[in-house]
Amino acid sequence: MSEITYKIACERCGGHIEYPSEIAGQSIQCPACQHTIKLPPPPRPPPEPPSAPAFTTATANMIFHVGRDGTELGQFSEQEFRDKISAGEIRPYDHYWTQEMDDWQLVSEYRRLPSSPGPPTLPPLRRMPEKKKGWAETPASIGGACALVAAFAPLVSPAFFFLLSLPLLFAAFVLAIVSLVRGRVTGGICLLIGLFPALIMSFVSLTQREKPVQTLVANAMRVHADVVAIKTQLQLYESMNGFFPTTDQGLQALVTKPQYGPPPPQWYQLFKELPKDPWGSDYIYRSPGTKNPSGYDLFSAGPDRQPDTADDDWGGP
Repeated sequence: MSEITYKIACERCGGHIEYPSEIAGQSIQCPACQHTIKLPPPPRPPPEPPSAPAFTTATANMIFHVGRDGTELGQFSEQEFRDKISAGEIRPYDHYWTQEMDDWQLVSEYRRLPSSPGPPTLPPLRRMPEKKKGWAETPASIGGACALVAAFAPLVSPAFFFLLSLPLLFAAFVLAIVSLVRGRVTGGICLLIGLFPALIMSFVSLTQREKPVQTLVANAMRVHADVVAIKTQLQLYESMNGFFPTTDQGLQALVTKPQYGPPPPQWYQLFKELPKDPWGSDYIYRSPGTKNPSGYDLFSAGPDRQPDTADDDWGGP
């Protein structure tokens, strides 16, 4: 075996000195400049690599029993068990058992367990209770909520019948089909049956929403027609007699000849019966008028039947 030598450079002259490993760590003099040099100690041998853990026969032959929902899926070696977890065939919420364990554990809690002697005893595999879904997680219940909103949406606005009711009813129909496909026959059939009254109610809501609007328009048109007709006869009365009926004589002067106040020289019956406003009240007549001091006031007291309030209807602009 050849002798191991080392080289070192002198700090003063820079010359190279070669020395054997036996004098490593001692002091020598540089042959060129006689400078004392402290040799470095010999390098330490590299540490031995740690020994691999013993892989016992019991570990190699460990059998993993895997169960799901109370049924055993099979028995696997540890490598097969790991591979199936990686492939997704064994799920985190499945259960597993080996002979070193006292009871079944979740696969998500899997750790390598120390081996222990003793015959394996397979404990009973308990069926885990299924988590019940809430009402909002089933298609039929979501479809029912859509149908309920669709039934009453037109009450808010007639436009909602097209913008909201019809799309929601279609969505409820699709959810009913999904429920049937998933095997929830009862929920799907109930939802399909409930769609028909929901559609009818949406139509009813639409018509009920439009009725008040139609009534307001009809009342306004009627007041306008009555006011125009009365004004026409008042103008005729004034052209024949030179003045309008007074407030005390009222519109009745167009039906019967006034018995008090200024008598009309050329009276003629212009109405057989005075019209009533849509709320069953007489039209209000004042001459001279409060709003028209040079003429007369003629208007309907409106739904509250009280003159000079916010809902008075003057028959147009």
